[in-house]
Amino acid sequence: MLFDNVSNQIILDCVYFLEKCNVRNKYERISKILPQYTSRQIRHHYRNVLNVRLCKDNLGDNEKDFIVQWIEQHQEPNGTIRWKDLIPEMESRFGKLYSENKLKNFWYRRKLRLERDAGSTVSRTGSSSSNPISGTNNQNMISYNLYSHFLPLPLPKFQPIFRFKHPYRMNPLF
Repeated sequence: MLFDNVSNQIILDCVYFLEKCNVRNKYERISKILPQYTSRQIRHHYRNVLNVRLCKDNLGDNEKDFIVQWIEQHQEPNGTIRWKDLIPEMESRFGKLYSENKLKNFWYRRKLRLERDAGSTVSRTGSSSSNPISGTNNQNMISYNLYSHFLPLPLPKFQPIFRFKHPYRMNPLF
């Protein structure tokens, strides 16, 4: 469910108030005010879109290099990356707060590009014989398999449902 302007303003006001009161479970409390959203949805929306301190600029070359070096040094053996540790370190180093989504998008796009480039160099160095079944060479098959999950899908028809009969009244939090 998409967030509308009224919900965004309610979230901003509540987060501001609850941070002043030093409340621990602020997103859970906000989800009681806005029952159409879960606390997790509200948290992600605030941290990646609504936070006033977020830097909306693109990542610079220095920041990209720092992300790559930091992940190579701090990635756990099972492949887990602690994004919550990277975000404050980038803020202290560069003075900009980037959203978790922006950092993840950069890293995973880079990783996909490196894997794709590594796959294409393997196919270039391998045999370039034709596939007897389809009559295409191996490189075309590899590129098709890499992008098969990006095939265009029909756009969903979104119809918002408004069930409000009375104006919204904010209930006290305590």
